[in-house]
Amino acid sequence: MWCGLHRLTHMGNRSDTHTSGTLLLVGAEPALAAELTRSGFRVQCAVDVPAALALVGWVRPDLVLADPHPQGITLLKRLMGIPVIFLSDRAEPADRIAGLAAGAADYLPRSCELAELDARIRAVLRRTRRIERRLIVGDLELDAEAHEVRRGGRPISLSPTEFNLLRYFMTNPEQVLSRQQILRQVWQLDAEGEAGVLESYVSYLRRKLDGDGPRLLHTVRGIGYALKVPVG
Repeated sequence: MWCGLHRLTHMGNRSDTHTSGTLLLVGAEPALAAELTRSGFRVQCAVDVPAALALVGWVRPDLVLADPHPQGITLLKRLMGIPVIFLSDRAEPADRIAGLAAGAADYLPRSCELAELDARIRAVLRRTRRIERRLIVGDLELDAEAHEVRRGGRPISLSPTEFNLLRYFMTNPEQVLSRQQILRQVWQLDAEGEAGVLESYVSYLRRKLDGDGPRLLHTVRGIGYALKVPVG
């Protein structure tokens, strides 16, 4: 039975500093959330897709678990840069192929053993974290471990906030990110009144990134910003 939570519920131990990552379960069973918490994950739970979309900016999960039916594909398309594993009673080959083709990181029957689910989650997290350590967009490179940024081989010195902002843009290249999305992800703010902070940091980044090449950060009027690879 799907859990009937109407708000975000923290299932984990707040004192546990050795968690393996934060999972967001959409419409998940409380028993599954408890089992994954015992496996070492920090687990959050939302009742449905609209609730998950409203909360994801605050939760900042490493991975989402959701049923693809009826709104899981919509969720998948809205979650930029966050891997999704589908859990479903409908796990025939055609269903799995459709889910994977839509961009899911994995697709499992809800009847699968907890040990297999745990292993699949950890495999996806290893893969996505490995990808995120070094990001490349055009001639721009970001090394998360070394905290280094280069454009065309030229080192660029960034403040911690500038670095986090650029990393978010580079995790979602060619996508228009709203001001609200960026404020939530980088500053954990949810107010358009704070947009001046974002505009200032975008200006700082542009001065540092665009000194030796075409503009990378573009303003999308009335919406937000996008990091785009120069054409030609």
